[in-house]
Amino acid sequence: MLALFDAGHDVLFVDEAVFTSKQIQSRVWYFKGEGNVTIPKRALGFKAIAVVAAIDRNGRVIGLTLADGSIGKHQFRYFIDSCTETRGQRTTHLFLDNLRLHHMKEIKEYAAQKSMSLWYNAAYSPQLNPIEFLWAYAKRNFKRHCIHEADFKNRSKLYRLVREAILDVPATYL
Repeated sequence: MLALFDAGHDVLFVDEAVFTSKQIQSRVWYFKGEGNVTIPKRALGFKAIAVVAAIDRNGRVIGLTLADGSIGKHQFRYFIDSCTETRGQRTTHLFLDNLRLHHMKEIKEYAAQKSMSLWYNAAYSPQLNPIEFLWAYAKRNFKRHCIHEADFKNRSKLYRLVREAILDVPATYL
């Protein structure tokens, strides 16, 4: 397994996350020079946005797929396709957690067709997957964006905010 992380191998670190209105509570924030910012509770409700993403060993986001609610096998196949577009047909190793979806026969076969091999993290060891840092930073970004820019009734704008929150994470942080 350690040979997988040698410089000669293409490795993508993959994980899923969910962005919900529960992350943004009805609060009052204070920004220096701007005063108080309040988001009323009635304005906060929106359907969860699920994300699957991959980063390379340099911390660049390589694949990114967003969906309403949760990531299923169809969205995960679409995600694999997006990684293939970015990486080409050379063999790529995906480092995944042990989500049941990742172990589905259909997903394993589809990944193999796309020249991807699946490697699984040790159980209950998310700290070993560097993409977890992406989620922590991106969710903080998302909260900040929501304070000033969110229109919780506009689904496409929420998708844009989630995408920006993820893509704005500096690679040096990861």
